[in-house]
Amino acid sequence: MLLNKTDLLPYVPFDLAAAEENARRANPGIEVIHVSWMRKSGIAEWLAWLGARREKMLGPRASAV
Repeated sequence: MLLNKTDLLPYVPFDLAAAEENARRANPGIEVIHVSWMRKSGIAEWLAWLGARREKMLGPRASAV
């Protein structure tokens, strides 16, 4: 689960812990990545996650493309 705009959490009524808990109830093995473009956090982790999934789907040669 990609949770973006986390830099806005202090300003909006969103319960991050409840969102993650609900997601884990639906899918106990879910991976959660928090992304904030403004703070530049979580972006590298998300890109690594995407790359790993791409390689898993397309094979090792996918990372060379």
